[in-house]
Amino acid sequence: MPAFLPANDPDPTGRARALDEANRDYPWDHTFVPGYALLFEPRADHPNLVQALTVGHLGQLPPAEIPSYGCSYSTERVRTSVPALQTMIGDTVRRIAHDIDHLTDYAKFIGDDGTTDAIANWDDDAYFAWQRIAGPNPMTIRRLDGPPTDFAVDDARLLGVLPAGETLASLAAAGRLYLCDYAILERIPTQTYDGRAMIAPPAKGLFASVDTGLTPLAIQLGQTADPERVWTPGQGDAWRMARMVLGAADVNVHELVTHLGRTHFTQEGVAVASHRTLSERHPVLKLLAPHLRWLLFNNFEGRELLLDPGGWAARLLAGGLEGNAELLHRSRDGYPARNVAPVDILDWDLPADLARRGVDDPATLPMYPFRDDGLPLWKAIGAYVRAYVALAYADDADVAADPEVRAWGQELASPLGAGLRGVDPNIATREALAVMLHRILWSCGPLHSAVNYPQWDSMAVVPNMPAALYDTPWERSATIDEATLIRMLPPEAQVALQVFTVRELTSFRPSVLGAYDPGDFDDPAVLTLIAKFRSDLDDIAARHDDIDARRPWSYPYLNPRAVLNSTSI
Repeated sequence: MPAFLPANDPDPTGRARALDEANRDYPWDHTFVPGYALLFEPRADHPNLVQALTVGHLGQLPPAEIPSYGCSYSTERVRTSVPALQTMIGDTVRRIAHDIDHLTDYAKFIGDDGTTDAIANWDDDAYFAWQRIAGPNPMTIRRLDGPPTDFAVDDARLLGVLPAGETLASLAAAGRLYLCDYAILERIPTQTYDGRAMIAPPAKGLFASVDTGLTPLAIQLGQTADPERVWTPGQGDAWRMARMVLGAADVNVHELVTHLGRTHFTQEGVAVASHRTLSERHPVLKLLAPHLRWLLFNNFEGRELLLDPGGWAARLLAGGLEGNAELLHRSRDGYPARNVAPVDILDWDLPADLARRGVDDPATLPMYPFRDDGLPLWKAIGAYVRAYVALAYADDADVAADPEVRAWGQELASPLGAGLRGVDPNIATREALAVMLHRILWSCGPLHSAVNYPQWDSMAVVPNMPAALYDTPWERSATIDEATLIRMLPPEAQVALQVFTVRELTSFRPSVLGAYDPGDFDDPAVLTLIAKFRSDLDDIAARHDDIDARRPWSYPYLNPRAVLNSTSI
C-alpha cells in the first residue's frame, strides 16, 4: 500500500472512513492495569486456558492483530514452545524422583539441553555483580554522589571489602560508588503458597566500580538503616542468603516494572494511539507497523497466561494478583515515599536514561555492556529514523500542517489516550517527530530484547534469582547454613514452573532488527534507507563479536543479530 501524507491522499474520504473504523477497533482501557492505557478486552475472565487462547485472542483482538494460522510467527511460536514443555515434563519427573538436598540440585531442573552461565557461576561474587550491569534488569543501577543514606554501612564495617586504599567517600568522589535499590517493593502485598508466605524484600545493594566491572560491597535487607540487616562478602552462607534476597527483589522489579510495565504495557499505549490516529497509508504508521507487529496479540496472551488468576507470574512472583497490580501501578505512577520516579518517555531515550542514573561515563564505570552495546544501536536507529522523516516531509512546515501527526501527539500525551509522561503533544518539526520515533523503535527492539532474553541465563538457576522467597531466617537470627537457604528458596513445584516460564519467554525469536517482511515498504527510496540501516547493523554486529570476546562473560543480547524488530514475545 503506498504511503501518502493526508494532504496528498487521492482518496481522503476512504482514508477518513478507515480511521473511523480503527477508532472502533482499538478502544481504550484505562482500568485493567491501573494507570496504563491498554486496548480494551471485552471479556477477560476466561475459565480455562483453551478459552483464553481462543476467545481472548481470536475473538477479541482487531483482525489485523491476529496472526493467521500457517504464518511463520504462528508456526515458529508453536515449534519453539515444545522445548519448554519438554523441560516442564522433565522437571516434573525430576521433582518426583529427587528431593532438593543441596544447592547444586537446582541445576537438575534445567535439563540436559539447557545452558546458562549461572549454573557454574551463580556463587561467584563477580558474576553476581556482573548481572547488575549485564543481566535482565540493567536499568536499576545508579551512581551515588556520596556515601549511601539509609544504609547501615561505614568504612569500618567494610574493612577488607573496600578496594585497597579506598573509602566510601573517596569512591563516591571518583564516581565509582553505585547502588541498586529496590525500594519500590516496600510494603507490597504478598501472597502465600501451600501455607507459606512468599516475599521479595525491598533490598538494596552497594557496589564499587573497578577495572573489570563491579565488585559488591554490601547488601541491606530493607530500606531502614539497620546494622543487623546488612551483610558483606566473606560471610559465607549468610552472604549467599543476602545475594538471594537481592536476586528475588531484582526478579520482581524486573518482571513487573522494567519488563511488563516499561516495555510491553507502555508500548501498548503507543500502538493503540497510533492505530486510532494514523491512517494505514500514513508514512509514520508505515514505519511503526513492523515494530509494533504482534505486540497486542502477545500482550493479550500475557494478560491471560501471566497476570490473570492462575497465571504464571501471579503464581510465581511474591505479590500474587494484588501485589503485582500494586507494583505495576507504582511502575506507572512512581512511589513518592521512596523517591521512585514514574514511567517517563525518557526511559526510552538511552543517552538520557544513562545520564539520569549517572552511568554514562566509561571513565568511572569502565564495563557496562547494556550501555556499551546499546549506544551504537541507538545511533544507528537515530540515523535511520531521521533519514526516513526527511524523506517523508520536505520541511518542518509539512509536519506542522499534518493533522494526523498532530492528533497522534495529542493522543500519546492525553490522559484520555496513552497518557505518556514527557511527550510533547504538539509535534510540529521534523526533529521532534524523529525524536519520538527514535525512542519508540529503541524500546520495541533493543530495549525489550535486552530485558527479555537474559531471563533464561539468570533466572533458570533458581538460587541465582528466585522469583520469591519462602522464609525469612534473618528476622529470627537463625543459623544460616545450606539447609536454611534451601528452606528459603522456592519448593520444587515452583522451581519447575519458574524454569518453564523463563524458557517459554526466551526460546522464540520471531524477527531481527531491520529485517522487514515483503510488502512492509515498496518505495525504492525507503528501501535504500533500509539497506543503509542494515549495513550499519552488520558493522555493529561485527564489532560486537570482538568486544564481547574480551568480557568475563558473554553479553549477546544487544548484538544486532539477536535483537527483535518488535515486542512480539
